[in-house]
Amino acid sequence: AGVTPSHLYNHCQVNLAGRIYLVGAGARMTGLVSQTDSNRNDLCILTVIFSSLFAFNEADDTWETLSPMNEAREFHTCTEFQVISPSPPTVPPTLYVPLVDDDVQGLIYCVGGLASSGAQLSSTEIYQPDSDTWTRGPDLPVPLQNHQVSSVSSRSQLMLQC
Repeated sequence: AGVTPSHLYNHCQVNLAGRIYLVGAGARMTGLVSQTDSNRNDLCILTVIFSSLFAFNEADDTWETLSPMNEAREFHTCTEFQVISPSPPTVPPTLYVPLVDDDVQGLIYCVGGLASSGAQLSSTEIYQPDSDTWTRGPDLPVPLQNHQVSSVSSRSQLMLQC
C-alpha cells in the first residue's frame, strides 16, 4: 500500500478520474510543556489547519503532494461538478451558488469550513487537476462549516445543505 498522509482529519475527499483527492485538513498534537517557575508539567494541545492537497493514484499505489489551496481550512466540504438533473431539488434550508463557468466538468470545488483563526469561511476554491492550480470561486452568501455540498443541474450550481 502507498504511504498515507498521516495525522490529518477534518478533510474532505473526492474521487476523480481514478485518483482520490484529500483536500485541506486539521491536525491536533499534544505534549507536555514544562513550567520551570512552578516545577510542573502542563498538557499543551496544538491545532494546525492545512491548505494541503494530496492525490492517491490507484494505478501505482502512491500518494502525491499537489498545490495547496489559497486558504487553510478544516470542517469544509468538496465535490466534483457533474450533471445530475435539469432542475435542482428544493429541500430547505438550501443555498444555490452559481459558479463562474459552465464548462466545469472535472474540477474540484472546496467550500466553506473553518480557518486557522477559528472564523467560519464563506470562500470557495476551485481546483483544476490538469494544471494543478487553485482559483477563487464565488463567496457563499453566509459562512458555513460542517455542511454538505453537491453539484446539481447543467446550470453549474452547487447545492449546500445546512
